[in-house]
Amino acid sequence: DNCIGKIVLGSKSQTRQDILREMGYEFEILPANIDEKAIRCKSAHDLVLKLGHAKADAVEKEVASKHYHVKGRVFLITGDQVVVHEGRILEKPESD
Repeated sequence: DNCIGKIVLGSKSQTRQDILREMGYEFEILPANIDEKAIRCKSAHDLVLKLGHAKADAVEKEVASKHYHVKGRVFLITGDQVVVHEGRILEKPESD
């Protein structure tokens, strides 16, 4: 058992998973089911904050729901990143 409690990664990111594994943490993956394209901002800084908070809110609701039971404390990790080129926020490529 770790002293943090249960760690929930609110992301499908393989890189974030690899980082946590390399640090020796055991965690559960519970990606946020949000419409990222519905969240828009002109500032990349504001956009990543809004996306990260939206993901945290969505995962927190899922953890608290009757469909997903966790006993004890939960440490929730979410986040986001965007690419900016010449002052313009670039969208994620569409996946197949």
